[in-house]
Amino acid sequence: PDGAEQSWLQLEASPLPRSLRLAVLRALQALYEGQSGDAQRGLRVYREILLEDPDDDETRRRLISGLKQAIVQRAAAPDGMVPDSALTPDAALRQDAVLHQREVLLRAPGDDQRRQALLDLVPLLEHSQEGVREAETLLEQAHRTWPDHGEVLTAQVDHYRRRGNANTARVLLERAQHGARNAVLAGRLEPGLFQTLE
Repeated sequence: PDGAEQSWLQLEASPLPRSLRLAVLRALQALYEGQSGDAQRGLRVYREILLEDPDDDETRRRLISGLKQAIVQRAAAPDGMVPDSALTPDAALRQDAVLHQREVLLRAPGDDQRRQALLDLVPLLEHSQEGVREAETLLEQAHRTWPDHGEVLTAQVDHYRRRGNANTARVLLERAQHGARNAVLAGRLEPGLFQTLE
């Protein structure tokens, strides 16, 4: 560690009031996000911040983003070809990302944020059979809740394409196009309709 990092780490290790500890952790966060770019240490600091301040949604989103990047980097590495199980680092990273994304979904303050959090959860679940079933249930729930929203249709189609099920993706698109045409002919112009037709 360089001099600045060493100083912050020493402060972090010392007994501090919560507000000062958070300030130290945020300084480390800025350091790891900036010049240092140390992803592993950054993830540790995000987790520590959330232990001190569970309501820090921005840090939670940064942690999820960092976990996704770590998963992608591990998959691209030669040793990333380890079978997925509860014991592999990949599975642990995914589990952590899912846990925090569920928290984002639970804490979503509005309809748009809830929809986005739900759609962001789907790809994280797709790495086990049980997760795939849950992802499809969530997508169905999203479709029932926001039937005319283009992002929901896009998420459904992307999910089935990632699963290698192009026929289901095609059927979903055809149904959406048919429904959109019928809505136009009936004079019902809704905001999500044009996204569906794109």
